[in-house]
Amino acid sequence: MTSGPSIQFSRLCKSHALPSTPPDLFEEWLRRAIIAWRSCFSLTLAVRYLSQSNRFNALQGDAYAAGCRLLGSPFELLTALSHSTSEGSTTQLLGSKGLLLPPPPGSGSGEIVEHLPSEATEEELATLAEAAYIAAGAEGLLPMGELQMHLARRMQSTSRDPMAHLKKATEVFQALSNNGPDDKAIAWYNMACVAAMANRPDYAAKALRTCLHAVEPSQRRKWIEEVREDGAIVYTIKNHEP
Repeated sequence: MTSGPSIQFSRLCKSHALPSTPPDLFEEWLRRAIIAWRSCFSLTLAVRYLSQSNRFNALQGDAYAAGCRLLGSPFELLTALSHSTSEGSTTQLLGSKGLLLPPPPGSGSGEIVEHLPSEATEEELATLAEAAYIAAGAEGLLPMGELQMHLARRMQSTSRDPMAHLKKATEVFQALSNNGPDDKAIAWYNMACVAAMANRPDYAAKALRTCLHAVEPSQRRKWIEEVREDGAIVYTIKNHEP
């Protein structure tokens, strides 16, 4: 799907839009990210509207989740973009509480395009993403778990308890682990990440071992190298004081 690059571009822009970045560059990167996200969001709605099918629920969930991640930026800097210029025309990118959602394509009927708010906060976008991933079934498991980990990190960054999101992420990854070997390895690796976030080195180590046992022997060395590059997991396992 062509919306994939738009979602990835949104994430790339978000990763560059750090508080340490000069304000002019921060605003430009974030402005581009929001514009890319709006294009992505409109495309996912159009695909669902034209297909009159729920097959693309996971794709729409990705669009909601990308918007949720964008609103994870410092909101006081985001509000500076509420009236931003794009290609010579002024486009309002933000409302009073969050991202403005592009209008659905056409007027048509059906559940695909109705009941969408005109504006959504970070929490509301997360809720919409969760609903879309649940509707997507098995295809929504991995992105649902990743969203829960993101929300847990957001809770930690604001000194709030992340355990509800970490528990939900674990439940989702456990369900994913019942799929094929590739999904099993990915699921257990992510459960190791969740355990590291929860400061559970014992479970993180166990989850990593299960992950590596699920990996094809020819790919095991590559996975081990990737695990070693994950500083959070390595630090939790090696440096935790009982």
